Amino acid sequence: MPEQDEGALVAALTRLLEDEAFAAACRANLEAAACELTWERAFAPLVRFLQQPGGPEAVGEPRSSRRAAIAAAAAAYGTARGREKAAARLRL
Repeated sequence: MPEQDEGALVAALTRLLEDEAFAAACRANLEAAACELTWERAFAPLVRFLQQPGGPEAVGEPRSSRRAAIAAAAAAYGTARGREKAAARLRL
């Protein structure tokens, strides 16, 4: 279906809702494909690549070593957002 084509979307949904044979075929195709459409299968090539000896090296710090910085940034955001809300209430 063409991108941003509302008419085509309406036609496709109408067919899916009104054509029982088509809807049944779609369900059967989805069931057949569901066993292949898993996160494990989708990420398997990436996992194999990353596990190769001499493979890519990490480019950043592990998240565990950045926890304090992440918490501080979240706290600063929360404080700034709280100040914005308070200022908005004062303007009312």
